[in-house]
Amino acid sequence: MGAEAERKNMHICPSVLIERDTSARAVFKQNGNVKDASAKMFDVSLVGYDADCVYNTKKQQYGISVRPVFDIELGSAQKDRDVSFDYFVAMPQYYPAKDAKQLFSVNTKMPKNSDKIHYRDNDVYVGIPVEEGKKISDYEVYIGLQLDKDELEYNRKNNQ
Repeated sequence: MGAEAERKNMHICPSVLIERDTSARAVFKQNGNVKDASAKMFDVSLVGYDADCVYNTKKQQYGISVRPVFDIELGSAQKDRDVSFDYFVAMPQYYPAKDAKQLFSVNTKMPKNSDKIHYRDNDVYVGIPVEEGKKISDYEVYIGLQLDKDELEYNRKNNQ
């Protein structure tokens, strides 16, 4: 199928999946291994997304535009209203290439009248180099919160 015909079929997008183990993050203040409610700074959960297939004519590349949606809730240990965290958009088919996983940052300030918000991030674009003989729908895209080893272990233990 030629590029022109493929562009006409862009409604056939790659699957976008939220990985359960990376869909939530509890951020605790740095005070050793204490992980209880009194040490929690904030919780963030990836609760959804909007996504569109796109064709970048300048780069002659297919891609996906993703707008993740998060629920954020301040904890009792948070001293200010600033919240920062990272999330990723990854395509396992390209691992271990550098572009297989791209990180994006969220920096927001919680409103004074609420400790809980529903936050929609800006669009992020991820190019998908479609190999010869494949369609964009043959690929999978994962989104999740960027976690360290301890946070991932915490989620796996508490998601059972």
